[in-house]
Formats: sequence, C-alpha cells, structure tokens
Amino acid sequence: MPNFSGSWTVTQQMQAVAASLWAITPRVPGAPTIGTATADNASASVTFTAPADLGFPATITAFTVTSSPDGLTGTGASSPITVSGLTNGTPYTFTVTATNATGTGPASAASNSATPVAPPSFVEYLVVAGGGGGGGGDGGGGGAGGFLTNTTTMVWNTPLKVHVGAGGEKGVAGSNFASPAQGSTGGVGSPGANSVFGTVISNGGGFGSSEFYPGPNGGSGGSGGGSGYGGSTAGPGTPGQGNAGGIHHSGTAGGGGGGAGAAGTNSSGGGAGGIGLTSSITGPSVYYAGGGGGGQSPSASPGGLGGGGAGGVGTAGVAGTTNTGGGGGGGGHPGNPNNQQGGGTGGSGIVILKYPSVYYLGIGSGLTSNSVISGSNTITSFTEGFGNIQFSNTAPYMEYLIVAGGGGGSGGGGGAGGVLTGNTIFSGPYTVTVGAGGAANFQTTAPATQGANSSITGYTAIGGGFGAGGYANPGGIKGGTGGSGGGCSIGSSVQGTVLGGVGTDGQGNMGGMAVMISPYTAGWTSGGGGGAGQIGRSSTNFETGGSSRGGIGGVGRALSITGTSVTYGAGGTGYHNSYGQNGPANTGDGGYGSRTAGQGSSGWDGGSGVVVIAYPNTYPALTVGGGLTYDQPSRSGYRVYRFTLGSGTITF
Repeated sequence: MPNFSGSWTVTQQMQAVAASLWAITPRVPGAPTIGTATADNASASVTFTAPADLGFPATITAFTVTSSPDGLTGTGASSPITVSGLTNGTPYTFTVTATNATGTGPASAASNSATPVAPPSFVEYLVVAGGGGGGGGDGGGGGAGGFLTNTTTMVWNTPLKVHVGAGGEKGVAGSNFASPAQGSTGGVGSPGANSVFGTVISNGGGFGSSEFYPGPNGGSGGSGGGSGYGGSTAGPGTPGQGNAGGIHHSGTAGGGGGGAGAAGTNSSGGGAGGIGLTSSITGPSVYYAGGGGGGQSPSASPGGLGGGGAGGVGTAGVAGTTNTGGGGGGGGHPGNPNNQQGGGTGGSGIVILKYPSVYYLGIGSGLTSNSVISGSNTITSFTEGFGNIQFSNTAPYMEYLIVAGGGGGSGGGGGAGGVLTGNTIFSGPYTVTVGAGGAANFQTTAPATQGANSSITGYTAIGGGFGAGGYANPGGIKGGTGGSGGGCSIGSSVQGTVLGGVGTDGQGNMGGMAVMISPYTAGWTSGGGGGAGQIGRSSTNFETGGSSRGGIGGVGRALSITGTSVTYGAGGTGYHNSYGQNGPANTGDGGYGSRTAGQGSSGWDGGSGVVVIAYPNTYPALTVGGGLTYDQPSRSGYRVYRFTLGSGTITF
C-alpha cells in the first residue's frame, strides 16, 4: 500500500481502514483456570476451566494436562482429563495448557497435591449389634447382639452405610396381675437394633421374656433371648452370629440370654448368659456379645463374658455394657410375687474398621467415632449413630445433612421428616430443595398430610408420615408412611390394635401403635409419630385409664454439622387433652396430635425441613442461585451453608 502523507482522499482513507482490519495478528490462547486433581490407582483426573481468551484463530484444538514430577501428560477436548502411568505413593501436582492453530498458550497455576495409591486389598471389620433388653419379673436375660468379623475388599469413593445398633429397652417392674404390652409395666424387654457396615448386617439381640407376657418365650435375634419363668421356648439365634437363649427349667427364674460363643443356660435358680467371642481387631483380645443372665429369687445368675448383664436377685437386672452388644439381665423379685423387678437394658453395639493409613476415610456427621494409628494401619471405632462413610486417597469431601418436612398431626402424632447424613466427593452443580412441613387435619373435613421431601442431587430425605385421625374413622386408622411413620389412632367404640406408619430405612422409625384393650364409651388412644432416633411410643387406654392421652413422639437425632449440636427429626406426640404444638421450623419435627382446647379437633402442622452443607474452608465459596434462602453458621475450619427455604442450584 502506498505511503500516504498530507491530505487523504476518501478512497485513501477507506484503503487505510481496510488494511488495519486485515492485519490481525495470530496469537495463542490464554492460561486455563485449574480445578481439582483427584488421584486414583496410578492415575489422576484433573478438572479445569477453559480460558476466556481463546486466541486467534479462536478455536481450542486440545487441552494438555502435565504432571510434576515426571512430566507425564494427558490430552483431551474438555475437562476433566486423566493422566495415567503415575507412580503410586508419589505426590503430584498438575498444570493445564490450551492449544489452537497458532500454538500452545501459557500453563495454568498448579493444582492441589494428589497421591495415587493402589486400592487396599482388604479392610478388616467387626460389627456387633445392640443387645436385647432383659425381661421383668423373673424374666429371661436379653440375647447378645449378633457378632460378625471378617475382611472385605474396599471400593473407593462409594458411600457405605454405618449404623451402630442401640441396646434394647428393659422390661420394667410391675405386678403379675397385669398383662401389659412389650416394653411396658412388668413386660418383656425389646430387641436390640441392628448394626451395619455396607452390606454386612449384624442382627440385634432377642428380647428376654417376662413371667407373665407374652407366652412367656424369649425373642429371636443375633443371639436369642431367654424365656421367663414358666416359658418353654427360648429365642433362637441367627446362624453365624449367635446362639439360642435358655429356658425356664425349675424354680422361679428365667433362662439366660444367648451369647455369640455359647447358648444361654436353662434356669435352675436362674440361667447364666451365654459367653461371647473375642476379637483382637484393636490389638488386645476383647470379649463382645455376651448374653444377659436370667432373673430369679434364690441366687445370682451371671451375664456372659462380653458385656452381658447379670440377672437380678430380688432386684432389677443389670444393664449390658455399652459398645459390647451384651444382653441385659432379667429382673428378679424379693420374695413377693406382687413386687416384680425390671430387667436391664441391652448394651449398645459397635462397628470397628482396620485399614491402611495411606487412605482417607470420610465420615458423615451422624456418626460418633474415634481413630488410632497402629503401625501402618488406622483403626476407626464407631460407637454411636448412623450415617455414610467413604474411602479415598484424597479428601475433597463435603458433608451433608438433609432433613425432610415433618408430617402433620391429627389424632396420632405426625412422623418426623427423614434425616440423611453423610459425605460425598465435590462435584456439581447440585439442585437443593427444602421440604415444607405437612399440614394438620382440620376437624373431620381435611386429613393431615405428609411432609415434603428435601434433597440434594442424588440424595433424598423422605417427608414424615401423617398422623392418623381416629375421629374420621372410630375403627382405627394406620399412620402414614414416610421418613418416619405417623402415629395411628383408634376410637372408643372398638377393641383392638392399630399399627403406626412405617419409616424409611436409614432415615427414621415407625410410628407408635394404639391399643384399645377394652371398649370405652369415652376416650381415644393415639400413637406418637416416629422419630429419626426412636420409634414413636404406643398408647393404650388400659395404661391411661380410658383418658384421651397419646403416646410420646420418638426422639430425634442430635447432630453437629453446623458447629453446634442441634436435634432434628423428633416425632409429634399423639392426641392429648391439654397441650400440643406445631413442629418448629427447619427441624423436620412432626406435628402433635389434636387437642380439644382452642383448636377443636384439629391437629398441628409439621415442621419444615433443612439442608446443610459443610466442607473445609480451603475450598472456595459456593455460588448460590436464586430461589434459596440460606445462612452461614460458624464452624471452625469449615464453610457451612444452611438452606432453610426454597429450591435452587448451587455450584462449587
């Protein structure tokens, strides 16, 4: 083009402009933004974001991830990209470059450090369930919780359920002139709860029976419960987990509860609890899962080695030892058959894992645990609660708590919203939904409703079941199913039993049942709603003298994901003449059953749910989309987001 000078014509000006447009200089792309490196067996996956400046020509032809050390590379068209051939046990960081037709641009910043490790061959485990409660009144000893130990191949980055089973309730003291229900005055104990690790399920110990009710034969379980005085059949144990209980043989005494290592003995003045088994998973040899001794009057009946409680001699039975799965001892009596003594509660179970210390174990907030290093292994003992765990060789985890809306109350109390806790590897985006509480019934015109589900993408807590309304159907109505089941209700004109609604496994428990032992012309009975930590209490007009007083709702779970212990998921109490309340907001509690003062025969609303996310504050803040209401509680070392209303998207 000629060198113009002086005054330019219009043509010359147009030629100059055209020349400047044509002279675009080719250039390489800018640097990508590094994401997260996640190691696997001899490899790592690296996430990143493409650069804003694509260069010229403005088309990225490839991205390349390079390791440091070793300079190994992986290439792809988009995030993430995997780099293979890494040396297990060596920590690596990674950078990413972008390439277009002009060339390769500058490298990103270095990623986090990630260490590839070969998957563990085996993880050793011990899973002991909760022991059964001892029976009251010359009662049988509670059976030990099931005992399972072995090794298993570990799978990475997969949620595994852990549940530590609670011990069974004792059969309480009373009189032989009553024929009460299980777990109430003078009755049998209740079975222990299962303990779980992944697909390994150890069965709770069988209950010890009572002299008077029911039968009085022992209950089945991991190990079986002993029969009460007069009983001819002991509870059977689960093959491979425990043994049968003992039976009444002679004297005023109960049989011993079965243990993991031996059956309970038959009573001849009180049967001894069966011995447990030993495990050396923690180092020293320790006995677990001993059966409870039978209750009696002449002399003591010992519990089995492994935490079994002794039977009572004119006294209450001794409780099984915590975190052994020992059965509770049966209750005796002090020479007066009208002064029966209660049994002992079963000992809680335990879950113990032993695994190579090079691995990270992410533990959900619903579990109480402690870990110790032993040589090249870590030993983690779970002593209470239930939740999820995950094995990995990195730690990019977020904890979560998801609580659904509680069920509305009617006659029976509303069931609590399901409670889910655990942890998962960072990814996203996630859709978060906070469930509303269920509506109460309005007299007989509108039944109570189930609470709404709460969720994070991939995980859903189920809304609490509605409390049933006896006024609408005096013959009795079963409570609604849900995260925890709603309490049932039964009217005054019908004799019988109605069951509570069923809860969702791993999220809650069933609602309380209602028992009308004999028809009354006045008075109703309604079960409490199930809670996340306990079944709803049952109610009988026999126990309340015909008054309209419902069973207490099941307790919730105390969790500390926000940095402060808060109880979520309590069941609503059944119909009561004098009080009631809505479930508090953001707890997932069930609404109370209906009352007569001030609200006619209407019940109470369930509490709304909540979703909480917590992760180490070394990771960046979330981007929270519209539609969600949230706050950020303070927890040392963590970012915490508590979503209290709405539905929307979050992104890491």
